[in-house]
Amino acid sequence: MTSTEELKTFISYSGRSQPLNMYVLQRNAMISGDVDELRFRQGQQVKGAMNILVPHFSRTQVLRFHVYSSSSLPRIPYLYNIKHCLSAIELRCDVNDRLDVHPPTRFPGRAYLRVRSLEIDGPNFMQLLFDSELPGGVAPQSALQKLSVSNLQPSLSRLSLSKTLRMTADRLMLNLRYLKLEKVAFDSTTLGALQLRITQLELIDIDGAVVAQLLNVALFPNNLESLHIFRCNLHLVRAFPPFDHLILEQYHKKGSLPHGLNVVEDLIHRWQGSRLTLKGCAGLTQDIFEGFGDRPSGQTRCPNMLHLQLDLCPSFSRRVWDRMLKARCVNYPRMQSVQTDGRYRYIPRVRV
Repeated sequence: MTSTEELKTFISYSGRSQPLNMYVLQRNAMISGDVDELRFRQGQQVKGAMNILVPHFSRTQVLRFHVYSSSSLPRIPYLYNIKHCLSAIELRCDVNDRLDVHPPTRFPGRAYLRVRSLEIDGPNFMQLLFDSELPGGVAPQSALQKLSVSNLQPSLSRLSLSKTLRMTADRLMLNLRYLKLEKVAFDSTTLGALQLRITQLELIDIDGAVVAQLLNVALFPNNLESLHIFRCNLHLVRAFPPFDHLILEQYHKKGSLPHGLNVVEDLIHRWQGSRLTLKGCAGLTQDIFEGFGDRPSGQTRCPNMLHLQLDLCPSFSRRVWDRMLKARCVNYPRMQSVQTDGRYRYIPRVRV
């Protein structure tokens, strides 16, 4: 992890008035070995780093911590009411080892945390929500545009999915545009009608029940522009909200995983947007790939797609590529670009 001496050196290079972007990150090699000893060592290093950084918050624009366990991270109340010019805070961990949240933090006056981007671990996220519920607690985050929550367990959340999202919408989503949920879970996923005024949604490693409740029930009055799904189970999703850009990542062959490509293939067929991105989808078969160019009788397949991007997906021969592109150009002449790992890029020269 970045040492206190390294931090002091980096800060000294910046002078006394230049803006700072501060990163306190673990090194991958440190993750091996005794986990308890690692937690203790990183916790001490984080405390030392905070002591060094706090006097410089008035000129710090980005503050980023990435440690192994959530118990080593700074608690979010430490960042309330500090005079700063922070635009982004990132508190990330690999595992959540905190089993409870501290009681709500009480302040003599209103507490403030004014940032545009907040990436936060589950325990600190729940702490922020509980603190915002106090009379005179943390003020609503009107400046927040990007929120990412990771590593939230049912034993820690103590709230249903519905209650958590409603509190988040009321306190943190006043002007939010981007929401990312990673490895979050709830005891109860019952969700009534809920409006999420976001335009970008990213879901990573989330149980199918949570994904289904979000996509089957939630309303997006500002029109969802992009949906990024990474290794989530989609078998319970009945309907998808309208959105333009679909990003699917880490989906594999039929039957190899609970989130197999049979569900993903069905999603592609139902999707009506203009931009499709597939990343690391080993289950992208030649039949599915060539289907992007076909127009089966009585159906349409991605009829509105203008852009197709494939990254780290199975390779196909030049003959297969040419056959698909030719069919796509004839059947869907509005197609504008196709690219894969930078090797092929297709922009039709002839408009039909």
